[in-house]
This record gives sequence, C-alpha cells and structure tokens, in this order.
Amino acid sequence: MFSKNLKYIFLASLLIAVIYPLANIFFVFPAFSELAIDNAEKNAVRIGRFLAETIVADDKKKLTNIAEIERAAKTFNLYKIKLYSSSGVTLYSTDPADISKENTEPYFREIVAKGQIYTKFVVKDSTTAEGEKVAYDVVETYVPIIETSAFLGAFEIYQNVTERNIALRQIASQFAIFSIFIMALFLLIVVLMMLRIDKDLLITDRQLPISRLQSPLALLLFMAVSLFIAESLVMMLLSLWNIPSPLMETLVDSSLLVILAAPMIYFFVNRPLLVHIAQFRKDQELIAQHYHTEQIMRQILLLSITNLSLKEVLEEFILLITSFPWLEVESKGAVFLVGDKPDTLELMAHHKLNEALLNKCALVPFGTCLCGKAALTGQTVFSACLDEEHHIRYEGIEPHGHYCVPFYSSAHELLGVFTLYTKAGATRNPEAEETLTAASHLLAGVVERKKLEEKLQQISITDEMTGLLNRRGFMMQAAKCLKVAGRNGNKSMLLFADMDNLKGINDALGHQLGDEALKKTGDFLKNTFRETDIVGRMGGDEFAVLFTTNVATHHYSTMLSRIEDRIAEWNKGEDRKFDLSLSIGLVEYNPEIPRTLEEMLADADARMYKAKQKKKN
Repeated sequence: MFSKNLKYIFLASLLIAVIYPLANIFFVFPAFSELAIDNAEKNAVRIGRFLAETIVADDKKKLTNIAEIERAAKTFNLYKIKLYSSSGVTLYSTDPADISKENTEPYFREIVAKGQIYTKFVVKDSTTAEGEKVAYDVVETYVPIIETSAFLGAFEIYQNVTERNIALRQIASQFAIFSIFIMALFLLIVVLMMLRIDKDLLITDRQLPISRLQSPLALLLFMAVSLFIAESLVMMLLSLWNIPSPLMETLVDSSLLVILAAPMIYFFVNRPLLVHIAQFRKDQELIAQHYHTEQIMRQILLLSITNLSLKEVLEEFILLITSFPWLEVESKGAVFLVGDKPDTLELMAHHKLNEALLNKCALVPFGTCLCGKAALTGQTVFSACLDEEHHIRYEGIEPHGHYCVPFYSSAHELLGVFTLYTKAGATRNPEAEETLTAASHLLAGVVERKKLEEKLQQISITDEMTGLLNRRGFMMQAAKCLKVAGRNGNKSMLLFADMDNLKGINDALGHQLGDEALKKTGDFLKNTFRETDIVGRMGGDEFAVLFTTNVATHHYSTMLSRIEDRIAEWNKGEDRKFDLSLSIGLVEYNPEIPRTLEEMLADADARMYKAKQKKKN
C-alpha cells in the first residue's frame, strides 16, 4: 500500500516538474514581457500628454521652450522626440535631420489625426513606423494635440526600453534555469506555503527587500549550495535508513530533496520575482494616482482666475475634490465661510445636500456639530458615523461619516470649513487627509483672491460719499433689471432727482456741510425705497432710482410722498444747519414699448428740469 502511494506521488511530481518549466517558458515569461511593454507604452503616453499640456503654447502651434523638451528627453530616458503639425510636417525633432520632413504614412491620417493614440514596440535593429532603423528596443508613440475637437498636431516619442527588457530577460532566464530543477513531490506543503506568502504579496511593503541576491552568479551559487546541502542531508538520512529496493530509494531520495530544496528556491528565487512584479504594479498605480491628484489640484488652482462668482467657484471645488476615486468620499459636500456674525460659519455652497439641512446648516456657530468643531479647534475632524458630536440632524437622516477640513488665509485667519461625506464605518486615511489638507491650502488662496475681486468690484461701483451705487454701478445693474423686466413683461419706473439748493449750501455753509447734505439725501432715498430697488448717485447733486418690480402707479405716489414727508420733517428740525429740497422726474418703462436706459434717463432728466423750473416760478 505504501509503495503504491509513493508511485502516485512520483507520477504527480514528474508531471508537475515537466509542466511547471514549460508553463514558465510559454506563458509566464511572455506575460511578463507583455506587461513590461504595456507599461512602457502607457508611460510614453503619459509623457506625451504631459508635453502636450505643459510645453506647447496655448495656441498649440508653436513651442514655448525647446530646452524644456530636451530636458524632458533626458529625464524620461527618451531616444527621440518629434513635434508634428496638423499636416504631418515635422516642426521640431531632437534629430535636426528630421525637421521639415512630412509624415505620409496612413496611420498618421487614419489614427493620429482623428485624435487617437498610436503606439508600436520596435525591437532593436528593426524599423519604426516611418521606416527608420533603431539601435535600441524602443516604444514609438504618437500622442495627438487636440483643442476643442480640432487636431492641431502630434508628439512622437521614442522611449528607450532596452535596459528594462534586458533586466527582465535576465530575471526570466534565471527563473527558467532554476525552475527546471524544482520537483514539488509534496505539492500540498508547497501550496500551503504559497497561500500564506500570497497574503504578503497582496500588500507590498516598499521596505521589503526584493532579493538579497542581486547578480546571476550569486543566484547560481545559492542554488548550487542549496542543492548540495539538501542532497548531503538526504544522503546522510538514506545511509541511516536501509532501503532494499533501488526504486524505493530513488523515490525517497527525490522526495526528500524536493522537501528540502523547494521551499528555499521559492523563498529566495520565485518569491523575490513576484514581489518585484507586485511592487512594479503598485508603483504604476501610485504614478497614476499622483498624476490624477496633480491634475485636480491644478484645476482647483485655476478656479481663482475664472470669471465665476465666489459661490460658483466653491460649487466647482466640491465637484473637483469629490472626484478623487481613491479618497473614498461620496459625491456630496459643502463649503462654509466665516460669516459677518462673530464665531459663526455661513453655508455658501453645497452639492447634493438634503433639503432638510439647508436651513439647519445656514448658520453654524463655532463648536456646534462637526464643522463648528473643526472651526473652533483648527484641526481636521473625522467621524465614521453619526456620533454624539453630530448635533445637527433631521428626521430620516442616513448613516454616514465626515471629513471636516478648516482652511486659513495667508494671515493665518480662519476663512471657513469644507465638509465631505464618507460611507458609514469608513476608516480614517492619513494619505487622504494629506490630500485634503493640500486642497484646503489651494482653496484658501482661491477664496482670498475671489473675495478681493468682489471687494474691488464693489468699490468700483460704489459712491464713496453716500455709499450708494455710483453712475457706473447704477447703469450696470439698472440695465440688467430692465432686461429681466422686458422678458417677464413687467412695468418699471425710473426716478431722477436733483437737489435744489446744493450750490447755496456750499457757498454759504461750506463744502463739508454740502457733503453732509448729499449724504442725508442719499439716506432718505435708500431708506424710503425697498432693498430690491436700485438707488444710485449719478454725480454731483443728481440721484436716480429704478423700481425693479411691477408696482401699481399709486404706490409710486406713496413713495414720493414718503420722500417729501421725510424732507419736510428734516426741514422742521431745530438743530438743522440747512434745508433740503428735491426736484423729481418720473418715467415709466413699458415692455410693450421698449426703451433703452439712456433714453429713459434723458426723459426723466427733462421732466426733472421742468419740475425745478416750476418751483422757481
């Protein structure tokens, strides 16, 4: 029975010993080569896109920095770089002999000119797609330059992969030599070892040594010593064990040799190669992740120079920061800014927030809920679930987690907090937190710039003396409101007013009291009309008001009476130093008979002048 079982074990080990090296030669090693070529092609595509995005000028037709291309060629170990026009003429090449040559090959028109990437792996001493003989193994890649669906040209990149292929072939050759001597008679033990080690291979540690044996000679020496020690131990055991049958002795000899040699060969030869491949794949994933991160950070930074309002910029920021696939955050979030009320956050922008939260989170005091806690402590707050610090809730709220990240101005003053949602039970990720912190610094710069722009815009349209709109601001806002009134079919009214006695006040009492008279008139107008009405100082002693909603005619009379009553009340004051008086002209806007704002102002000015003359008479 024992002899029969050993026979089956021998047959199984023999079968494995034959299939294993053949599989390596015909399947595994070609797969490694294909993987290396594929990675080289992807790397060349990334380089081409990088050059197309950063080295070519905005019009995509001329170079901005030839030295930058030459530096990129050295940095990325490129054999050659070419830049083609849309017609296929070589505009630039690291080989001057290529310049002005035209690419007439079919693939350029049929593939590259249509916006597709074309790659070809060219073996040493063979010809490229253009018929050029190369002295190295290269990956030839064409990356089109596309702007608003228009083909403007292409980069052609030759990446030298000779050393990489030589290194891979050396490792594959070593592995093939050693694998021939592997006979896994006790397959179950080897499989169990592989299953345990595979757990380590799935989570590769960068500090894990790939191999202590770097050279082929060292590997060969290790194999020879391992087999010598294993065979010596086997012969010592067999000398102590008297086996009558030569066949039995052969089977036992082979079995013991496999038991002793196979684990050492796997741990010190096979496993380092697998670790090397796993690490290579992880490095490729990290490169892609970093590239994606840099692209999104660049888009966040570019928000500061867009024509979007601050609210629109913050909404775009939420969409960008939630587009990181590896951050494991949901596509929803909000941005709070420090409001006018002390120690209070104001909700400025959000994406996919529940309607029930909009009122509850409109104003969040520092220290309240997770966002308030982040504002109070100045630290990023993470929560994996709805814990006791999640103060603001609503009926039917679903389980979730949060990252709440504060951001500060260049003067280290808190500007606000942005919050992102995670799935309930998510774990805190330090790498994700570093990315969010970097994004918060960019967001702070964007917010500071947009606030400054809004402040400058407000200054440019505000009358410094009265605080009302100046002529430019009034014309801008009134013109917009008239367009809206015309589309909605609403009537509006334009009021044009002039102070009757400003020159007399200036001459008799001085310009300081004249300025005070202007301010008081502006206050009367601002406090008489609604917040939705547009009130402005047109210059000198002239003011204008546009009633922005469809109001009945008698309401206009009521508002004019209010102005007259307030002026009359002022003129009755005993401590006043001057009297106020206004001459007013009114013009109605009828959407059925459209008029420009300039025409209405001229008409209202004429009516105001008639009213002033009537007063004098």
